[in-house]
Amino acid sequence: MTEITLLEKSLNICKRHLPFMDEQGKASLVLFTLMDNEKYCSDLVGYYKKNAVNVENEYQFAESLSHDLLGLSRKDECFVPRINTI
Repeated sequence: MTEITLLEKSLNICKRHLPFMDEQGKASLVLFTLMDNEKYCSDLVGYYKKNAVNVENEYQFAESLSHDLLGLSRKDECFVPRINTI
């Protein structure tokens, strides 16, 4: 049996919470961004396991996830992801 990698887990989280993941170009950008940011994948999966994402906070989670992916995709040295601060 094959273990699911952090990248696959992160991608599944994105698919579950980001409606634009149905668009091929945006899904590819997310995939490449996650591939380039292994530590972020680890942080995202860890956060997701520890915190229940439910109806009350799903919008905030999706907004922070979108913010993080956009910032990481730009490779901005000063960018600080939100995922560990929400």
